[in-house]
Amino acid sequence: MPELGTRVGSLGPLLTPGAMGERRALALHYEPYDDKSATRAAESQSTNAFLQSELKEKRGFRVGARSRKLRRQTANTEEVLAAGHTLTRVTGVAVVTVPVSMSIETGMALMEASARRRKFELMRLDLAQPLGFISGVLPVAVGMPKRKGK
Repeated sequence: MPELGTRVGSLGPLLTPGAMGERRALALHYEPYDDKSATRAAESQSTNAFLQSELKEKRGFRVGARSRKLRRQTANTEEVLAAGHTLTRVTGVAVVTVPVSMSIETGMALMEASARRRKFELMRLDLAQPLGFISGVLPVAVGMPKRKGK
């Protein structure tokens, strides 16, 4: 996800079909870190943020708001870990299906363009095709009958 975070509404353009008959799906995967990995990652990030701002101060450079914010965030992460919580990594799998009359490359290019406009980092699904297949074929309430009277 982007550095500033992602709101659910920002996923809308990624899921909006780019052509007639195209379908898009998205599955989000939350992977918790184990305690040791989470602690190591937080300590590394905290050390880097501290050294970076200290080095700037010693050399006479101004420490900007972004550096101060990073130090606060890393300190907050360490407090959360000390309280017994853990870190999670969020990954999304986006799938596009197109009708036979349309080129799959065109559908993929439209999906990639939508993702890049939102500054999502794209990666290939090497050795993870089953996850892509499942997220692509599960119904996403498309074509579900509407209840009458409500």
